[in-house]
Amino acid sequence: MFKGKKSKVKTLKTGVPKARDLKEYESIISMKVDNLEHLTNVFVNAIPEIGRKLAKAGGYEYGKNSLMSTLAVASSLNEATESIAVTRYHEQRLAYADFNGYSDEPWQSIDNCGNVIRGDFQDLYESPQYEVIIRVVAPVKDKEKLCKHGVK
Repeated sequence: MFKGKKSKVKTLKTGVPKARDLKEYESIISMKVDNLEHLTNVFVNAIPEIGRKLAKAGGYEYGKNSLMSTLAVASSLNEATESIAVTRYHEQRLAYADFNGYSDEPWQSIDNCGNVIRGDFQDLYESPQYEVIIRVVAPVKDKEKLCKHGVK
């Protein structure tokens, strides 16, 4: 016989749910990206491929509409990543200084050994890390619509 923690079995309810038991559905998907340029390349390379598929779609309207929506999403994501892309040294230095409410002027300081060191905001930060987050939210319908489905 095993000694230790007993595992709890989750008992699921059955039947028509009560309105007070329903809550907004939320799911989050996240992915870390080391280099924003790699993510931008995904969208840049996807756009021509989606265009090729759109050209081949022919007369099937749903397929064309779906591909047009996909193209719009890829283009929007590409624009968004390009607008936040701070990959060059001087761009990062300016962004960090501005974020902290400082001008982009380098400074000089003296270290513990008496050496004069020139510094700027780029020296104060590690390499940026990027995280892509997709949040899925499905709100619960209003009470009137829930009542039509037997929810009280």
